[in-house]
Amino acid sequence: MNNEYNYPLYPWEREWSQYYIYHWHLCDYNWTTQQPDDGVFGLPDVEKTLEQIRRIDNVTRGIPKVVVLIGWQKFVQTPGGTAPWDCQWPSFVATSDLFAGYGDKYRDDIDGNPANAAIRWLMTKSRKECNTYATFHTNFNGVQPHSKHWNTYVQKDLLCKDADGNLRHDDYIRGYVILQKAFETGEWQKRIAELIETFPEILTTKLLHNDWNWNMWSETHNYTQDDSMAALRKCMDYLKKTYGIDTSSELVSHDPLKPECDYGLQCRALSFERKDSAANPDRMKVPAYILVGGNGGYNDGFDIIENDNFTITSEGMTINSKRLHFSNETLLFGATTQGNEGRYYTASVEDALEYRKYAVMPNALFRDFCYATLPWYYLNRLLRLDANKTRDRYTEIHYSENVRSYINSRSFDDGNIIIEKENGGISGQKLILRDGNDIFMPELWKTSREIMAWSDNGYENRQWVLPTEWNGVKSVDLYDNTVLGVKPRQSGAEIIDGKINLSLGKSDGVIIVPAEANPNDSSEPLLLSGSAEFIGLDTKTAYSETLPEYAKINYISGEAALHEIIDVDVGENTQNVSLYFLDRNGVKCQIVLDVIDANSIQRIGHGTTKILNDFIGGIYVTYKVTGHVRFRITRFHFDHFGRCDGQNEASLPCFASVFFDKQICV
Repeated sequence: MNNEYNYPLYPWEREWSQYYIYHWHLCDYNWTTQQPDDGVFGLPDVEKTLEQIRRIDNVTRGIPKVVVLIGWQKFVQTPGGTAPWDCQWPSFVATSDLFAGYGDKYRDDIDGNPANAAIRWLMTKSRKECNTYATFHTNFNGVQPHSKHWNTYVQKDLLCKDADGNLRHDDYIRGYVILQKAFETGEWQKRIAELIETFPEILTTKLLHNDWNWNMWSETHNYTQDDSMAALRKCMDYLKKTYGIDTSSELVSHDPLKPECDYGLQCRALSFERKDSAANPDRMKVPAYILVGGNGGYNDGFDIIENDNFTITSEGMTINSKRLHFSNETLLFGATTQGNEGRYYTASVEDALEYRKYAVMPNALFRDFCYATLPWYYLNRLLRLDANKTRDRYTEIHYSENVRSYINSRSFDDGNIIIEKENGGISGQKLILRDGNDIFMPELWKTSREIMAWSDNGYENRQWVLPTEWNGVKSVDLYDNTVLGVKPRQSGAEIIDGKINLSLGKSDGVIIVPAEANPNDSSEPLLLSGSAEFIGLDTKTAYSETLPEYAKINYISGEAALHEIIDVDVGENTQNVSLYFLDRNGVKCQIVLDVIDANSIQRIGHGTTKILNDFIGGIYVTYKVTGHVRFRITRFHFDHFGRCDGQNEASLPCFASVFFDKQICV
């Protein structure tokens, strides 16, 4: 099965590098009561869950989001104390009766059985009211004896066995699927079809999360780990082609010995790095728009600093909560809080509140969002051009648009990262976006002008330069950021020479908008800078010998040779533009060509993305362009086209030149 899939599956259905994706446990296993429990609120409650999703949306100011729902299945205790999110695998439905009490209430909104109706109501409400798509946490390889499909899998000999013919299992998962046979017999496809039929909202979300698939081999069937990985690729390909659904997973690679295993096939990893793992990607060779990741339970960059605590108070109980930290090297590229918010990990109430701190202490979410996700989102929109290293560790990253992130030489303690944009401030001043754990950064997903500011330790009368886009703003209003929305803190703070004097307390932050602007007004449409239509591929083109006077071209690249930008602006005109690619060395080479809007940094349609891997004799790729667009060229390595560790440098971008047709299009 090694080559029986499309490679790569890019372009993705959405720009996942610009989505805040978090995991939420609807129900878990309470080790104290030995009963299903959501960890804080007691038994599952979809209305309270929706309220938490709404609060997260309020604090994160409407950033596009996906919530990965866990714990909706029927609960059955196993010898290992299995939690309810994996009791019914390989079925991805079998919704818990604990939700049935809400079903009749929502039947007027959504048809279905009572328990499924409640989950579907939650998914629909979160999308329509909270800027949050919803999907599910699944596992393509696990099988439990409580599942209605257990006997079918046993009878069809679809379970992994050791050399003696015994089922391979552990206390957590009682059986492992031979995924290749499950796919060939159509059983896996039936499980997916049942999931989509039960929860069609996933088709709108366009994402499904698959747990880590490792140790999936069967000596009896001569079925190897490599066979399992090939089958998993086939499954991801099937989801993409049949349903238009991208796959997210726990780790960058399902094979810890092969970092290239799933590159180009899955769009996201919950845990982007793992301690001492060969599968950790080099982020200077893996762009965020092709593979994005966040913080999870296995993340090497994620670290809890034991002596750095702050207080959580909930319902009269006060505990010490540990701050979220990432390593400096991770923060150079950005990280995000995409972990298991909401999970009840241990028996203690203190730990329950710690892992549900976003539910009980909104300032913790505001802090972690500013500390991690906000810079991550900002940097994900840029090209990684080149970098500096010290002792094999990155210490400085240069991005497009004159942005750089670097370790503050005054202190190499974790968190001492500077992010700045040269000439990015009003009147050409340097724009400081991050100074350690002091954050002052625009919310680029919003169409209106808005800045988030946060400080861990606080400061008095610190001057911050405002971005160029704020030119002409004479004063600003400051708002507290709460779970119920923003609340006024200060009106009419004066802007002098493009700077604001700001004071923040310890663990304090604000939302900043131009004076008298409505911070809750999201009606302003996103302005697109241009459009493009793919015309075709050819080995020749009719071109103008001089650049049209109305056209502007800018070339952006760096020493890393990961990607490059051809910035083309033809103003209000419409012009055929051809990019010429040549595989000069005549060796195997593959690149991805995207057309992105210069303003939104979003891809312009699926049809404009082209994957080129056969152009030894040269090839012209022609588009009809209006306005201002960017052609983004990315080396795409791994699998059929080599690795990204220097073993196959033929995978570098091979752009040669750009041509404009002689005639303006009409």
